[in-house]
Amino acid sequence: MKSRIFWIIQLFIYCGLFVPTHGITADRILCDKFSIIAKINDRTLTYSLETDLPDSANVVVTISRSYSRKDVRNINSKDYYNSKKTVGQLRYINIVKIDDNQWCQTLAKQQKLMSRMSNPFAVDKVNDDVSISITFHVNQEDPIFEKQNQNVSGKMIDEKNPVRSIRVEKKIRLPLAIKYDPANIPQEIEVAIPKQVPDSEPLPAAIKPSQSKYVFPDKYNENQRSVTSGGSTACLSKSLIEDMVKFAAAGDKESFASYIQTKKCIVLKDGIEVTVMEYPGMFGGYTKFAYHGAILWTTDNGIKF
Repeated sequence: MKSRIFWIIQLFIYCGLFVPTHGITADRILCDKFSIIAKINDRTLTYSLETDLPDSANVVVTISRSYSRKDVRNINSKDYYNSKKTVGQLRYINIVKIDDNQWCQTLAKQQKLMSRMSNPFAVDKVNDDVSISITFHVNQEDPIFEKQNQNVSGKMIDEKNPVRSIRVEKKIRLPLAIKYDPANIPQEIEVAIPKQVPDSEPLPAAIKPSQSKYVFPDKYNENQRSVTSGGSTACLSKSLIEDMVKFAAAGDKESFASYIQTKKCIVLKDGIEVTVMEYPGMFGGYTKFAYHGAILWTTDNGIKF
């Protein structure tokens, strides 16, 4: 009898008449389980997620390795892999190759970039562990979760927190397969740093904030990439880019050139892929972005979304 009921349910699922509803009650979405199952074999990581969230839930998977710097006590990390997935995809085994060569190149590139911007740092130690984290974030596409996951409760949710997200992490010991030495990893930094701004050359138009209304993207598209706009100016802090806008408005080429020469700011090449960390407002403003670990600010038209 049980076998017969099982096959009837499978037929309904196949015909689209019934959809499994993990963790869904009549009124609320419950999350009592959210744990990573992962192992590494021959520098290949296999992982899945055990949870009672619905299959439509969006999560972000990050696989990284941390390192410490000699100049600060903070622990930093570099990613091997970062991707948006659904819970339904993570109910099955996923496979990621741990590429230590690429990881070392990315870290070396960041060191060279920061050195050219007069903010060098030395790597003190590279962690022997590889970390995998999975985050159930607040920007869900399925409306059943409601705004900031207010329709989600359960043992994994802190209901006192207005932002209901979940993040779990698992560490697996896997020392680097190669010795990290940035001197032996040649990289070109994809930024143009002019020595001066000639009197005959106007200040870059890209330094002026646009007045057009900016529309924040409603949904994240993992195939979409944000890239730099050629000739745009980016600076190490928001206050510095604000200064550059004032210099441009006043036609103060000397001050503008001084910020470039002292490497407080740079002029970006076109089409460099970056990670946007803070978007401009609806009516313009400034964009915060990351490039190989360096945090920079530019005007709202300095990044192509």
